[in-house]
Amino acid sequence: MGITRRDFLVAGVSAAALAACGSTAAYAGVGTSSLVRPVGGQDETTFLAGCLRCDRCRSVCPENVIDLAHAEDGFFEMRTPKMNFHLGACTFCNKCVDVCPTGVLHAIDPSKDKLGIAEIRPAQCVAYRNPGSCSKCAEVCPYDACHIQGGYPVIDDDACNGCGTCVYDCPALVLTAVDSTGERGVEVVTVAEHERG
Repeated sequence: MGITRRDFLVAGVSAAALAACGSTAAYAGVGTSSLVRPVGGQDETTFLAGCLRCDRCRSVCPENVIDLAHAEDGFFEMRTPKMNFHLGACTFCNKCVDVCPTGVLHAIDPSKDKLGIAEIRPAQCVAYRNPGSCSKCAEVCPYDACHIQGGYPVIDDDACNGCGTCVYDCPALVLTAVDSTGERGVEVVTVAEHERG
């Protein structure tokens, strides 16, 4: 069964509309999103201008850490890939890079480059409620970017590359049930958001 002329036209118009959204976003100066992007997609303006919202990166991710942005993430960001560290952690396997048809995702060096930076959320962190009671983030960090000092977790911004292992393994949602924010004791934010404080 072949593709019909109508199907071809609908696909072409849809692709053009999505590309126009990305180009419009870049032209409008959108590029300050708080969404952590997959490997190599950290330049938000370039990312939005080139991302086709094809969903290939999410589909191929073996860790299931890539999710899709929703309406609440912003109009121009809708259906673009974002990292959801509640689902998994990034191992920098580059499978998302391999399937990206536009090249907006590209390989990075996890020892030097960053997806984002982890930040401790004291209101949700188990160790902040009871100093010395939890050190899970420090135990699981594959880049030695989290340490326990005085019973509290501390992130080394230079060593952290935003892989999200600490977020994925954080037990705060299991051990405490104080609110419905969905936040864990640690979250990964973009480098720009971290620098804004």
